Amino acid sequence: MTAIDYQNGKLTFPIDCMKPAGDNIKVHNLFWNQTIDVVCNGKKRTLQKEDVYAYRDCDGVTYRFYKNADYIISATKDLYIYVMQTQNVPSPDSKIVNKYFFSKGPTGEIKELTLSNLQNSFQDNKRFCNMLTAEFSHGENISEYDFRSHSYKVTQLYESSNE
Repeated sequence: MTAIDYQNGKLTFPIDCMKPAGDNIKVHNLFWNQTIDVVCNGKKRTLQKEDVYAYRDCDGVTYRFYKNADYIISATKDLYIYVMQTQNVPSPDSKIVNKYFFSKGPTGEIKELTLSNLQNSFQDNKRFCNMLTAEFSHGENISEYDFRSHSYKVTQLYESSNE
């Protein structure tokens, strides 16, 4: 789907995940492979990753492609939050670690979610920068999620800074 399709909740190729051997999306995660294969209504299409904004898997998780990597889209206000799941050491007993990223809006550059990156990206919003400093300058977890409000603390601060 394109960024506009994503914002409008429209799937370019709606996949029927209930078909036993029918529709599917195959993302080639090898670094040198720049394509994904989509089978929709029995027709296979090979798409360039650079031409695809995002895809949704059969578990309902939406991933954004950016610079040949796929990021889970986790929050979608003006400040987008992404998660990339990685393994420190690929072995059967290694744990998956979540790394957090952000962008300004749906098509902005994806950057690591750090205090300095946020302050550099939003330097035109002094109130937000001041709130970030007050909240996170002593080593607090900048990717903290508030389960009661179902949002990230950093997105709550951003929304408050624009009121």
